[in-house]
Amino acid sequence: MQWGQIKTLFIICFLILDVFLIMQFMDSRESELGLLPRDSTNEEYLRLNVNGLDDLLDEVRRAPLITASRNNFSEEDLSTLDAIPNQEKIIINENIIFSKLITPVEINLADVDKGAPVESLQGKLLNSGNYTFWEKDEDTNIVILFQNMGLPIYFNKNGVVLIQLNDDDEMVSYIQTEMVEKNKSEEKVLGKAIDAVSTLYHNQGIIKSGDTVLDNELGYHNLVTSSDGEQVLNPTWRIKVENGNEEEQNYFVNGIEGHYYPREWNSFLEETITEFLEVVKLTTTDNIELLSVSEEEIDKAELIDEMIAQLTTTIGNNGVEK
Repeated sequence: MQWGQIKTLFIICFLILDVFLIMQFMDSRESELGLLPRDSTNEEYLRLNVNGLDDLLDEVRRAPLITASRNNFSEEDLSTLDAIPNQEKIIINENIIFSKLITPVEINLADVDKGAPVESLQGKLLNSGNYTFWEKDEDTNIVILFQNMGLPIYFNKNGVVLIQLNDDDEMVSYIQTEMVEKNKSEEKVLGKAIDAVSTLYHNQGIIKSGDTVLDNELGYHNLVTSSDGEQVLNPTWRIKVENGNEEEQNYFVNGIEGHYYPREWNSFLEETITEFLEVVKLTTTDNIELLSVSEEEIDKAELIDEMIAQLTTTIGNNGVEK
């Protein structure tokens, strides 16, 4: 046999051996990783790659769409508000409450879960039971509460309480708005929480393999705002995730159509405070009502100036352009 033929035979043998070894390696990897068959569903693949899915709410949920708008506080509301002691309040445009406490008051947040009412605020806020705890921002020392209409309303400046704390974690002032229901649709069947996780993993690529779902909750998110200020609130899943770096983040997915709502806590806080500051700057003594428990006569213009100074300081502390 000629040397050239022998060399060709050796090359062919080595190629066959290489192919065999590659196939053995792939079979081994498939066994180690537990790879799914090609006809596996997205949910099975999701469960293989994302942790914490066994704790997701699995029952079929139903909820209506709600049409709502910012509430203009009634005489009854103002009477209730006026009876709250230790506060000087101004109501701007009939729908925003700015309140300054005469003596700071301690509020207990130690045992308050996200989405739960703050019991220690009872008797210190108008309709305090209709608001639930979201988060405390360490940069500004502001506590945010979201209004609840059966479910919490996420990131809506028309239904929010922003509580300013001092260095001793005592409440020194707050801003409050409230939404009122105008209409409610028939209840809609919603996608499950795992469908929201699937959207974040398969469609958005936000959740990564190895991440852990820590919590899931149903709430409302503004779907559309009409020209008259009315909003359509859509049932929305909140999915809390811990990534591989042990960082936690909340994500929001439309419970009916599955759209992802990009929402950042810090940007919402900045935008809301900035908007309230602009409202205060444009207001006059004619379009505010003063409710005070102080025996001394309060100057409306002075109180407005104090609010402007405080909001400006808060925005500056949060790194926002004034």
